[in-house]
Amino acid sequence: MRCSSTLGPLAPFALFILVTYSVDDISSAYAFSFVPHVNPINSKLRSTVSVAPHLGKTAQWMNSKDDTDVMTTSDLNFSEDGESEDKKAPNSKNNALELAVAMKEQAARARLEAERLEATLTLEKIISLEDKLIKIGKNSSNKKLEEREDIIKQIEILTNKVNPPNAALLKRSLPPSGNSLESNKSTSGVNTLSKRTPLSPEDVAVAAASFEKLPSRIQTLLAQAVGYYSGNLNSTDVVLKLYEQQDELLLDSSTWNKPKNTIKFISSDGKEVTGQEIFDLSDIMQDAEQGQLERFVESFFPSTTRKAGEAPTFEDAELFSREVLGNSAFNPTGKPEYIPGGFLIRGSNKMEDAKSMIDALDKSFEKSGSLKDKLSFYFVQDPTPDAMDDMENLFGVPVIVLFGKDLAPDRNSLLLTLVSLSSLGLMYFFSISAFADTQAVVQRLEDANAVANYDVEWFNALIFPLFGPILLTQCAHEAAHIGIAWRDKFKSSVPTLLPGFYMPFYGSVTSLKTPVKDVRSLFDFALAGPAVGIALSLALLFVGLQNTAVIDNASYSSLPSLSVGFLHLSSLGSGLVEGVLGDILQSADVAGAKIPLHPFAIAGYVGLIVNALNLLPIGSTDGGRISVAVFGRNGHILVQGLTMLILFGSSFFGADPQNLFLGYGIFAFFTQRELEIPCRNEIDDLDFARVVVAIATWVVVALTLVPVT
Repeated sequence: MRCSSTLGPLAPFALFILVTYSVDDISSAYAFSFVPHVNPINSKLRSTVSVAPHLGKTAQWMNSKDDTDVMTTSDLNFSEDGESEDKKAPNSKNNALELAVAMKEQAARARLEAERLEATLTLEKIISLEDKLIKIGKNSSNKKLEEREDIIKQIEILTNKVNPPNAALLKRSLPPSGNSLESNKSTSGVNTLSKRTPLSPEDVAVAAASFEKLPSRIQTLLAQAVGYYSGNLNSTDVVLKLYEQQDELLLDSSTWNKPKNTIKFISSDGKEVTGQEIFDLSDIMQDAEQGQLERFVESFFPSTTRKAGEAPTFEDAELFSREVLGNSAFNPTGKPEYIPGGFLIRGSNKMEDAKSMIDALDKSFEKSGSLKDKLSFYFVQDPTPDAMDDMENLFGVPVIVLFGKDLAPDRNSLLLTLVSLSSLGLMYFFSISAFADTQAVVQRLEDANAVANYDVEWFNALIFPLFGPILLTQCAHEAAHIGIAWRDKFKSSVPTLLPGFYMPFYGSVTSLKTPVKDVRSLFDFALAGPAVGIALSLALLFVGLQNTAVIDNASYSSLPSLSVGFLHLSSLGSGLVEGVLGDILQSADVAGAKIPLHPFAIAGYVGLIVNALNLLPIGSTDGGRISVAVFGRNGHILVQGLTMLILFGSSFFGADPQNLFLGYGIFAFFTQRELEIPCRNEIDDLDFARVVVAIATWVVVALTLVPVT
C-alpha cells in the first residue's frame, strides 16, 4: 500500500513488477492477488476469466459427433462464475437450437481467431529471438555462445511451424492493431475506456521522483514496457508513457497456471514489452552472475583496462589462443571467457616458471602480425568469482587475461597542473605559518609595514630553508620512481601533488602508463620513492635537531615553530626530537604550545609523515603496490579493507585528534582507490629478501604514524 500511495500513476506497474521481481519468494497465485487493485487492467482480466468456462463448454459441444444434438439449458446458460442456471434456461426448443447455431458460429470464429493469433505470436517470437540474437553477437562469453546456438535452433523450429499459406492469411485478415482483443472489445462486452485526464505538472514531478527511487532493474522493465530499450532514460517521458498506455498493458492469461517464473507482459500490439520472450528466474540469476563477475573484475583491475573501443574481440582472443599460446608454453583448456574489458583464458603453464612462459609467449606474440597492436596479455590470479570456490588454491588458479593495448590513464593535464600548483601554494603557506608565533619575525614585519617598507627579501630568506627542503623530499621520492621505471623499461605519468588537510600536502599521485614486467619490478618501483623520501627526511630531521640544540640565542629567537600537538602526530618523530633536545615536549603545558625548531627539522618531520602515509596499503598508492606484490590482488583487497577501517575508526574513536588519517583516507579513496594496472607476470612470488624488506618498511610506517598518547 505504501508503494501505491507513493508512485501515484505508476502504482499498477510498480506493483506488478515488484511482484514479478520477487517470484523467488512468493507464489504466482499470491502475486496475482495484487491485480484487482489495478482497475484498468483488472476489468480486462475479469472479462477474460469470465469467458473461459463458456469457451470450455462450447469446445466440448463442438467436438460432439452429431452436430444436430440439442444442447440442454445447462449447457447454454451460465452465471457470472460459469455455473449453470436452470432457472434462466429458455423453454422453447427452437430458441435453444438457434442459440446453439449462434454459439457454434461464435466458436468457429474463436477457433479461427486463435489460429491467427497463434501465427501472429509465432512470427513475433521469431522477430524477438532474432533481436536477441543480434544483441548477443559473436563477441560473448561461453554461456552466451551456447545461448546463441539454442536461439538459432528455436528460430528454425518456429520458421518451419509458420508455413506460407498461414502467413498470407495472417497478412490479409489481421486488424491494424494486431490484437484480437482490441477488435473484439465491443462484442465481448468490454467498453472502450475514455481518454485519460492529463496529469498535472505536480503529479508528473512526484511520479518521476518515485520512478527514480525504484531499483534499476524495475526501472528498465517499466521503460521497456513503453518502448524504451536503450539509451539514457528520461524519467518524465517514461512516467507519461506509462500513464498514457496503462490501459494497453495487460497480463497474458495463458501464464496464470504456469510456474511462477514464466510470468510475462503482453502489450496491445501482441508484442512482449520486456524485449525478451519470458521474464523468468533464470534471467535474474544470469544478471546476478554477470553483476558479480563485473564487481570482481572491477575490484581487481582499474578502469583503464575497460576503455571504450579498446577491448579485444572474441575473434582476437581465439586467434591469440590458437596462434600465440599453442601447446608449447601454455596449454589452454577451454575457449576464451568474456570479462569486462577483455577475455580470460584458462589453462596450464608448461614451462618451468611464469617468467619462462611469458618470454616464450612474447616471441610468438611478436610474430602474430596485427594482433600485437590490438591487445596485451597478462598472467595473473583468477579475477572471477570462480576463485572463491577453489578450495585447493587460496586465491584462485593462474590464468591469462587479455586487455586492449592502451592502459594509460586518461588525464586532464590542465586540471592536474592546477591541483599541483594549489599544493605548492599550500606548502608555501605552511612555511609562512610556521613563523606566526616567532615574535622577533612578526615584530620586524610590523615595523616594516608601519614605515611602508615592503622589502621582504629577508623574510623570504627565512622561508626558503623550510619550503625548499619540504619540496626536496618529494622530488627525491619521485626521482627514485623514475629511476626504477627507466631501469625496468616501463613508463609512468607525471606526478601530481595532492593538497593536504592539516599537512602542507599528502604526497603525489603517479600512475603507470605501461605494464610492469613482474611483481618484483612493481615492488621496487613502489618502495624506492618512499624509502628515499623517508631516508632524506630522517637525515634532515636529525641535522635540524642538532642545529637547534647548538644555535645561538639571537638566531633561536627567529626560528619557526611547531605545536606540541603536531609533534605528537608521530611516535618516531617525537622520539627523535626528545632524544636530541631532551624532555622539551614533556615540559610543555598544553598541546598548543609552540616548540622552536630549525627549518630542516620541520621539513624532515613533515617529509617523514607524508612518505609514511604513502606507504599505507590503499589502492594504487605506493603502499598499495607493495601490498599487491606481497599478497596478490585478492589478498591486497582484504588488507586494504582492514587499513581503511583502522584509518576511519581511529578518527571516530578519538585516536586521531588532528584528523590526519581521516583527511588522508578521504583523499586516497577519491584519487587512488583503484588498483594498479596488472603486471605481465603476477604469478612468480617475491623473493624472501623483498618480503623481509616489506615487513621492515611497514614496521617503520607503524612507528611513524602511531601518535603519542
